[in-house]
Amino acid sequence: MISAIAMMVAYLWFWLGAKFYECNRPTGSAISDVLFVIKTAVLKRNLRYEGVKRIAPHISWLRWLDKAPIVIEKENRPDKPCTAAQVSEDKFLLGMVPMWTTFLTYSLVDATGSTFFFEQASNIDDKFPATVFVILVTVTSFAIDYLYDFLFRKIGNEMNGQLIILVRIGIGMTFSVICCIFAWKNAAHLLYYDKPSSYTNIFSLTPQFIFLGIMKGLSEGGLQSFFRSQVPESLKNYGPPFGECVIGIGKFLSIVCILIFGSWFGHDIYTSHLDNYYAMLIFGSFVNLLIYWLVAYWSGDDQFSPEIDSEP
Repeated sequence: MISAIAMMVAYLWFWLGAKFYECNRPTGSAISDVLFVIKTAVLKRNLRYEGVKRIAPHISWLRWLDKAPIVIEKENRPDKPCTAAQVSEDKFLLGMVPMWTTFLTYSLVDATGSTFFFEQASNIDDKFPATVFVILVTVTSFAIDYLYDFLFRKIGNEMNGQLIILVRIGIGMTFSVICCIFAWKNAAHLLYYDKPSSYTNIFSLTPQFIFLGIMKGLSEGGLQSFFRSQVPESLKNYGPPFGECVIGIGKFLSIVCILIFGSWFGHDIYTSHLDNYYAMLIFGSFVNLLIYWLVAYWSGDDQFSPEIDSEP
């Protein structure tokens, strides 16, 4: 009854404030601009580069987008204009794609940490409050994020800021591998050494939750910092939604992995081969770590990373 009254009051309060709401017409989105520039550049792909001005940032593999602003005058077929500013913003966003792709495997580990890790805990001791591990992960993530930002402010003036951010993400990726190793060790111990009636101490799972928090605090915060360091002021607000979108896509991939390796999963952890799944994540995370360092190396290369014109 109290909940119903509270909802009714909130509903009435909403309608009372509706007339004071100022509705602003949408002005477009970054996604629509990206698709428009790509479509325009593809339609003009056969044009020559002679006389085509290079638009900052100078990313060699996105050079073809410089053709988009070329005006083509054809009778009865007016060319919809595409500005150099739109091309520039497109390059900044598309230049982030290689970095974003390295977070797909990371997000598989993240999704596993929020599902199978807690399933392990509930099977070991169903009376133990799972919120303890949720708090542990949250506090660890926040503390690591704050500590790294504090150290960054201390040494950031003496070192390359982008290098510090890339190292931060790399360390986070490394902890994703370590997290999976500890999870695999615990899963194998439960499956091959413990009988269902002799439960392992639930606190043996603590290291994998701590490493999960360290992974999240370093990698996700580093991704946002890297995005802000790569794009102009007009695009910095898109960092959180784009980052969450990439991580969300990776979490959907976890469903695909479970369907593919469905034979590994039973009714509980004692009839499931979580050790095989974690071993697969160890291998995938390690390969992804190597790919990340390759992308990070390219990010410091003039042919890959955004390079802004110094001319007015």
